[in-house]
Amino acid sequence: MARLLRAHNHIHVTGLDRSPTIVRSALKRNRADVQAGRAEVIEGDLGTLPFPDAQFDRAFSIHTLYFWEDVNAILAEVERVLRPGGSFVITYCDGKGDVTWDGITAVVLEQFIPAAVRLGLTDIVVTRGPDSRDYHTVAVRGQKQQGV
Repeated sequence: MARLLRAHNHIHVTGLDRSPTIVRSALKRNRADVQAGRAEVIEGDLGTLPFPDAQFDRAFSIHTLYFWEDVNAILAEVERVLRPGGSFVITYCDGKGDVTWDGITAVVLEQFIPAAVRLGLTDIVVTRGPDSRDYHTVAVRGQKQQGV
């Protein structure tokens, strides 16, 4: 959140986490922007996002995919809150050092990407790297169609 807010003066950022501890920490770290009305941090669940339809231009989920119990339902929520033409980036790690975590790769290939296609999301791209602290980082990007 802080990096986005520093890089772009004209944006509003909403953060959501299911952990009250993380929410408190993010509120503290971003206090000035929250007080200025440029940011908000709320406690909530990805499966039932507490936002109206088509509210956001972009959605990011950083290292939460491992915890998505229902990939179809959560991705449908992400699609619902995106404006037409809005984009998403979902990041995760699929290994560390010489070890590969095949389970998360299977979730992306067998559940996430097919669900995204069924929802009409487009331009879906999986991008590897850069690795961070020897973790193999991956991002899945895509877009909600215009006029949807």
